[in-house]
Amino acid sequence: MSMRWFVAVAFVVMLAGLAGLPEARGAERVFYVLGAEPKGTAAAAKEPFPQAKLPAGPGMVLKAPDAKGDWQVSAYVFLPAQIVVRKGDDVTLHFVGIHGSLHTLAVEHYQTQGVKLRRGHVETMRFKADRAGVFRIICAEHQPTMNGELIVQD
Repeated sequence: MSMRWFVAVAFVVMLAGLAGLPEARGAERVFYVLGAEPKGTAAAAKEPFPQAKLPAGPGMVLKAPDAKGDWQVSAYVFLPAQIVVRKGDDVTLHFVGIHGSLHTLAVEHYQTQGVKLRRGHVETMRFKADRAGVFRIICAEHQPTMNGELIVQD
């Protein structure tokens, strides 16, 4: 009986000690996010030009067949489109302008002032992930497609 009592007391003391430990420190998380425009080209003779219109906005473009009969579709996107971090992490997002002359970027809650990203340049955002949730990463010029998500887990 005294051995059980000793184990129970030791367990309670251990739990009390753990409760007083400081919360784990957030990790440093660094990401490179490309502003890109994937394009697809097809010969109308092999793949008919789509009759349906794409959703409105400059983020997607459907170009009619040219003199050679080739048509093209493109969309502006973030690569990667989802970034996952934990609450408390120190986050660095390096946005790299690959396609498009200008992207005005914002991250809901964390960087609401538009940051201007130009082709061939890198713009950096740094912040502490202080609130859990899903936050949109937005390019003002290229909607409806150039959106991403910052997922902050508890």
